[in-house]
Amino acid sequence: MADFVKRSQYNQICTIQVSVTTKTNAVCGSASGILVDPGHGYVITHASILYTLQDYFHDQLLDKISRHGSSLFGKPIFHCKATVEVLLPNAFENRTGLHPTGSTIHTVLSGGVSNHASSLSKHAGRIISVFEIKNLRDVIQAMLPQEHWQFEDDITGQTQKPVTMQEPAQNNNSTGKKQDSLFCYILLPCFVLIQIENWEQTQSSLLFRNALDNVAGDLIEICATPFGAMHPEIFLNCRSSGIISKVAGHDKVLLFTDARCLPGCEGGALFFVQNGIRFLTGMMIASLCWKNSEWVGLSLACSITELIHAVKRHVTVQQTSWADNGRIDSSLGARMCSRMISQVCCVSVGSGWGSGVYLDLDLGVILTCSHVLRDIEHIKHVNVMNSAGQQRSACDVIYRSPLGTQFDIAVLQSRPFRGQKTASASNIKSVEEGEVVYVVGYAIFRHDGDPVPMVTRGVVAKVNMIGNVPVMLQTTCAVHAGASGGGVFNSKGQLVAMVICNSRDSVSGASYPHVNMCVPLATLEPFLSQYLANGDRRSLHILTTHNKSIQKMWELGSAENGVMGKL
Repeated sequence: MADFVKRSQYNQICTIQVSVTTKTNAVCGSASGILVDPGHGYVITHASILYTLQDYFHDQLLDKISRHGSSLFGKPIFHCKATVEVLLPNAFENRTGLHPTGSTIHTVLSGGVSNHASSLSKHAGRIISVFEIKNLRDVIQAMLPQEHWQFEDDITGQTQKPVTMQEPAQNNNSTGKKQDSLFCYILLPCFVLIQIENWEQTQSSLLFRNALDNVAGDLIEICATPFGAMHPEIFLNCRSSGIISKVAGHDKVLLFTDARCLPGCEGGALFFVQNGIRFLTGMMIASLCWKNSEWVGLSLACSITELIHAVKRHVTVQQTSWADNGRIDSSLGARMCSRMISQVCCVSVGSGWGSGVYLDLDLGVILTCSHVLRDIEHIKHVNVMNSAGQQRSACDVIYRSPLGTQFDIAVLQSRPFRGQKTASASNIKSVEEGEVVYVVGYAIFRHDGDPVPMVTRGVVAKVNMIGNVPVMLQTTCAVHAGASGGGVFNSKGQLVAMVICNSRDSVSGASYPHVNMCVPLATLEPFLSQYLANGDRRSLHILTTHNKSIQKMWELGSAENGVMGKL
């Protein structure tokens, strides 16, 4: 039964192509979409489907959206003929034969089957409305200002090509590209409502989850079509999985996820997954993001709650099925992430910031990176804020390894926060390669306006050892600037490492968020516990290593080698 529900839910995820034709040219835009109302044939997609069609817009169209935020309900979008095609999975396609017999395999591979029934059903449609979600626009402008963030599309090659690892940001300075970037930014909080023509009414199989229930750490799945309508017979409704990394904005309208998301997946479905059941909770709005020309390994989604409410302001839609009247518990992983988040704080020195992990909440002892405190000689004050928004200033620096030495760590002490769960260095555990881990830290965003850190999930890619002692740990979690000093936790919520840096291309300056280096805390635990027990700072001096092999391993991050990049 669960498999049937899952398949039928996927049957309401589609890809859409909008084509504009003139006497001299034909241009297409495509994206993924969701058939939110199979009773009336209403489909929602993201406005990225319009990126390539800017030259064919009616005059002042963008101005109406950006100035007023109003829906262009029933108004013509283009000054020339446009056609809309919606591609849905063939609901009658046999997807149960995942274990074909030997004779079937032989028949297919030997050419006995030269063609097969189409896996797609094609439907003509028409654009009903282009509309903006104000709450989404407000949080995007506040957290992702246009002068620092880019959200370009690169499906057809007719829009701005995003900065890649092979194309350093300094090559991206043309006026035309800046205009394209602004165009994409204006449409980021916008969506397109389409109605399929001559549609046969059916019942929806989608289950919905209220966005207010979403929390960091929730398991999610994206169902969308990479590269849009370019090769839908191959890519239609591919799936990827990850977690919700962060929620933001009024009523949690904006979601960040570390799940794989490629161009063309904008408009695709983001499902919350629990016990094998999928609940639609968001729509993808940006697959590729850059901050200050540096790739961010996270994708953005809009809450489905806001979308459904916006659509209902313009058309009557079929009754949606909300799980338990909109309330459903978070996953075990999310509840565990809540514990991890409570053990991480934001460490600020002047305008710079990083992260820290509590070794002992009762004593107010915090572990962070030495380079996070690089401006301490000039600023003199270290400020700490926890995930509940409580703040402490004038923290004491108990220990700090000299810059250029390893392990690049520092120990702080502040007045303890009240009302937090107790953390202790005794919670530190060792970890094995391949083990699932979470990185929690203030990556990308400082605590201003939102004290909750970012959470990403991955596995331990490598444990580097010298003399059977772990001295470096690598993870596949997405790690960005601001995460230095953040915690690496196992799936039981136990602290296993502290983030030091990610990797960086020494030529282009591009960073690789999914290749990062951390200090295994099980190696440091005896000395940290000794300090917590007796308060003797001399217990920490062994942490400034003098082993040349350890130094050589960590010196990959030196200016000469340029492999590691401090966060």
